[in-house]
Amino acid sequence: MFRFIKKLIAVVIVLLFIFAALTGYGMLKLEPDEDLPVCNLNDYVVVTQSGKNGEGVISMTLDAERIITDYNEYMDSNGLSKMPDWVQRATEPLSLENTVRTLLNGVALDEVISTKAFGLVLSKDSGLSNGDEIIVQWEEAPANIGALKLILPINFEHTPFSYTIANLTVPALQN
Repeated sequence: MFRFIKKLIAVVIVLLFIFAALTGYGMLKLEPDEDLPVCNLNDYVVVTQSGKNGEGVISMTLDAERIITDYNEYMDSNGLSKMPDWVQRATEPLSLENTVRTLLNGVALDEVISTKAFGLVLSKDSGLSNGDEIIVQWEEAPANIGALKLILPINFEHTPFSYTIANLTVPALQN
C-alpha cells in the first residue's frame, strides 16, 4: 500500500511539473498574441443547402484548406517563415505536413482545424423553408486549439452569426 502511494505521489508530481513547464513556456496560452496574423473563421464557413421548400436541409463546414492557403500566402508576402522556429530546428529534414501529423498525433492539419479545434452548431438543420433564419454558434476545443497554434501561429476569432435560407425548390402545384 505504501509503495502505491509513493508511486501515485511521484506521478502527480511529474504531471504537475509537465503542466507547469508547458504553461510557463507559453504552450498552453490561448490569449491573442499581438504579433500574429488574425483569422476570422466566419469568413471560411462553407454553406451547403438543398431540398424542397419546407423540407430543406443545410450543413456548414470550415474550409480549412483555404485557411492554410491564405496563411501561407500571408507569410510569403510578408517574408516570414511558415513554420515556427522551434519546429524548424526540431524537424529540419521533415516536411511541414509530416511535422504536423507527428505533433498532432497523426491527424492532418486541415482536419484539426475543421473538426477537432472548432465546430459549428446550427439552431436547425432540416425541415427548412425559404426565409428561415438559422443561428450559428461556435464550439471550441481549447486543448486542440493550443496544439494547432503551435503549428499555425494565428489568432483565431469568430462570432455567432445568422444565415437566411433561400433558393430551395418550390414544389410544382399538381392539378
